[in-house]
Amino acid sequence: MKPSRYLRVTAVIAFICAVTSLAQETVTTKDGRSAIINSDGTWHYSTNSPVAIPVSALDAVRAYLAASSWRDRIPLVLNPEKVKPLMEARYGERAWNAPRFDILTGTEPAPTQTGWVKIQADVEGRTLDYYLKKTKDGYRIDWETSVGSNPVSPEEFRATRPTTPVRFRVLAKLDDYYNYEFRDAQDFAWSIALTDGGEKNIGHGYAKKNTAMGQYLFKKLKDGKKHPIVVEVQCLPNASDGSVFLITGVVNLDGWWFGETEKVAQPTLSPGRSPVTGGRR
Repeated sequence: MKPSRYLRVTAVIAFICAVTSLAQETVTTKDGRSAIINSDGTWHYSTNSPVAIPVSALDAVRAYLAASSWRDRIPLVLNPEKVKPLMEARYGERAWNAPRFDILTGTEPAPTQTGWVKIQADVEGRTLDYYLKKTKDGYRIDWETSVGSNPVSPEEFRATRPTTPVRFRVLAKLDDYYNYEFRDAQDFAWSIALTDGGEKNIGHGYAKKNTAMGQYLFKKLKDGKKHPIVVEVQCLPNASDGSVFLITGVVNLDGWWFGETEKVAQPTLSPGRSPVTGGRR
């Protein structure tokens, strides 16, 4: 009895799939990602690789940066249920491309007394800091601090024009923009352009030149580059525009840490203390 045409076609398809599968090779790139090389020399990153949950801090950062989607990063962060909607708001509508990266921290760092470590990486040509805390399951990334997330969006701040201090993790850059209530403030205030960690514009903050805070800010920002810092800002009463505001406090001049008394030996800044120095994020 001859096999039916359906069975013959099915057998041919199965044979072709088997040959194709044998012609592919799975390799691991130097940045820890899984790639599939086809027989014709073309290749693509694997999107179905299982996410291994690492224990060490270095491995956690490698896995985070090599993740094939932002959802694969969720098991690698602290407070995943809280952070997931924040990550979705940040990444959800973007085309996902895992970045090129190189871990710059050479050896596994020793944790501080409270279990925090910092790992530095070159990500697409930028030197970034990732902050992790040791848990019972291994190290997990403090996503909010590492990416510069804030509890208030730039849009909300500009719309509500708060006259009480609001704390922001920002990228700060010295500027020459003076407008609205600050249009005549060139002689007594520095103009500082502020963006959030995703480089979304917040506005321009103004710091008095003749104060310790103003001097610290100028010394940090006079190179004309963007620096990650933590500031407190507020609008003037009856402000005509929420994109210009006072800088009323500097919490950290060397990164995005705040809220704990001891985190990776990066103290907050207070008047009379020399500004903290270090590399940019």
